[in-house]
Amino acid sequence: MITLTGSEKNKKWGLDDEKVKAIQWVYEEYVKKDRSLQQIAIDIGNRFDFSITYSYLITVLKERCGTHWEVNFKAEDKPFPFKVPRILSDHKIQAIKDRLAHNNTSNRSDVKGKYLLAGFIRCMHCGKSLHGQAPHGGKYKYYRHPCKLADTCDAFGSVPLDKIEHAVFQTIFENIYDAPTFEKAIKNSLPDEDLIEELENKIETKKERKKKVKMKR
Repeated sequence: MITLTGSEKNKKWGLDDEKVKAIQWVYEEYVKKDRSLQQIAIDIGNRFDFSITYSYLITVLKERCGTHWEVNFKAEDKPFPFKVPRILSDHKIQAIKDRLAHNNTSNRSDVKGKYLLAGFIRCMHCGKSLHGQAPHGGKYKYYRHPCKLADTCDAFGSVPLDKIEHAVFQTIFENIYDAPTFEKAIKNSLPDEDLIEELENKIETKKERKKKVKMKR
């Protein structure tokens, strides 16, 4: 986000206006419009004159939008605090952090498009978590590797949503389904015939009493 600006003799560190606009746009898309941050990272390359990976975009949003950056140098044991112009307000930075925390694998209530396994299934080859995607206008849905240019896996590109979800839930059902216990629970949840008959008799008795009371009046 920070680059050298100014003349050849009078260069100084400053914010790149195009990248500042991009990060401010990301906030609007991610927090206010509730879009996928992975898709936003892809869209940056089409909308603005630079590209950024999903993982680095998270770093920028969490650590590089305030008034200070921490820069690590090999010769120093501690990070060096670097004062910079603000990109986002503290309120907006916190809103982004809250949204990122809300989107972790322990809370998937925010998932759009009903990708029930997003964040819970991983590639057995590279170990990366698979995420939902719906290209072609949402007609087809898939689980695929994260959209990181540096983290590619040759095992496969994507898996159709219906196939992987069916396989997972079928496996879960086969491993935890206990037919006798299930049938017993269903039976216990329904009243027995004797109880139903007793309740019906009570209802009829109350109806008869109500009729007698009306006749006396």
